[in-house]
Amino acid sequence: MIQPKSFILFLLSILFISISFAQKSNKKNSSVSRAETKLMYDNIIYNSSIKTVMVHPTERESQFPILSLSKSYILQITFDDLRADSRSLYFQVEHCNADWSPSRLPTMDYLEGYTEDRISDVKPSENTRIPYTHYRFNFPNDNTQIKKAGNYLLKVYENANPSELLFTQRFYVVEDLATIDAELVPSSQSNKRLRNQKLNLAINTNFEIANPRFSLQIHALQNHRTDNFQILREPSQISSQKIAYHLPQTLDFEGNNEFRTVDLRSVRNVSSQVRELNRDSSISAILEADRNISKENYIWKPDENGRFYIRNMDFAEQTTQSEYIYTLFSLKDSSNIDGDIYLVGGFNNYVRTALNKLTYNTEQKTWETVQLLKQGVYDYEYVLESADKTQISKFSGSYFDTENEYQILLYYRKSGTYWDEIIGFKQITK
Repeated sequence: MIQPKSFILFLLSILFISISFAQKSNKKNSSVSRAETKLMYDNIIYNSSIKTVMVHPTERESQFPILSLSKSYILQITFDDLRADSRSLYFQVEHCNADWSPSRLPTMDYLEGYTEDRISDVKPSENTRIPYTHYRFNFPNDNTQIKKAGNYLLKVYENANPSELLFTQRFYVVEDLATIDAELVPSSQSNKRLRNQKLNLAINTNFEIANPRFSLQIHALQNHRTDNFQILREPSQISSQKIAYHLPQTLDFEGNNEFRTVDLRSVRNVSSQVRELNRDSSISAILEADRNISKENYIWKPDENGRFYIRNMDFAEQTTQSEYIYTLFSLKDSSNIDGDIYLVGGFNNYVRTALNKLTYNTEQKTWETVQLLKQGVYDYEYVLESADKTQISKFSGSYFDTENEYQILLYYRKSGTYWDEIIGFKQITK
């Protein structure tokens, strides 16, 4: 049973967020909305009215955002704007080095066609309590093609002014010049064998790489995440056409646990994770409280490896007929908390900000946060950031048995050049 005070606090949170969005919408023509935004080379949303940003290959919604120079892959980019009007939005892409610094390559060296394009596929939401505008575009397209492999930053902005950023997203382009053999094994460190997963790699090329210790580097990501990826430059063995990376204590990841999942596909019926659903001028959902399961045994359960999908069981058109739901997450934990707890997942790029930090409800004895989510299925987890911001711990434990995906990117800097290209890509699943 929901305690009255807790529910009132929940409604107050909703009111505060609603007012904030209304204020931002009313200021759309003010100087504040046109203030220049500092560009960051990461997956960042700069305007709080932008929601549900998704970047993936067309018809392959769950796949890593990577293109190939030798294959006709196309990325689909979609997002919503809660200002709910039609705006002049544009996008461009920038080539970056392996460390996501600008590569300083002239645009004409990595792009063919226009350097900027307007987003023309724009649709208003249909009869939703919180109105929004849905945007969609593909890249590459008839106006712009990629010529060079490497890291790329997608920038979406207003009024043909790159300083009026709405969001940035990373994506990747590979030129298939090397193959990567990968195996996933328990950690070579005895105290981590039951909870860590280690990658051993071998690189095969049909050309000789001079000084691979300096010209090659490997970036390994777990479940598409950019908040805990690892970099490896030192090979364990070098031969004429094969380079091995088997060094102990390298590419050693915590296995973590299967993600927690919430099903918000319907606002007419509740799933097992939803304790209460309220429909009024807006829609709110109170979820069943989660527990700290870090001391429990591993139990496999299906998840989406941290991703989220927009789905609607109530109407046929999920992109424009799906509602936004104020969703109350809560975590029961009686231990001494020294630091800040955050709710993270693919839906917020695993960033830790004030928007997804939990606060303590003394009556319910739970840590809580309200998130505005579009109808769909969401994976998530809770993380504790230590007070000195040097350590991250979780409330779900870590196990070698956990099913994870790993994305492996091989970067190469040719002798005499000053930029990095991706010459190999591999995905492996535990």
